[in-house]
Amino acid sequence: MHTRYHAILGIANGGIIPARLMARELRIENIQLIPVRNNALDLKEMPVLLKEKKYLIIDEIYDTGSTFVKVYDTVKIFRCDFSFLFSRHNSITKCLLQRF
Repeated sequence: MHTRYHAILGIANGGIIPARLMARELRIENIQLIPVRNNALDLKEMPVLLKEKKYLIIDEIYDTGSTFVKVYDTVKIFRCDFSFLFSRHNSITKCLLQRF
């Protein structure tokens, strides 16, 4: 069954273009950014996420996992339904989708 997301959250900076591409493919008009700069998440610019909404969080690559952990820890505070989509950095590139 296909999950319908209310919004796509692109992790700045690398997830901006993949977020736009996925939004087009999934026909989702609401794209917001998760502000990650210099390996830190800027909480002042974090969008408000609603508990009753479903969000698809997109980044271009998962390598060390540090960005993933920061974003996951922040987004789970909102107690909303969310999934991650990113490319895994290894010798065989895989596309991973994890639902939380």
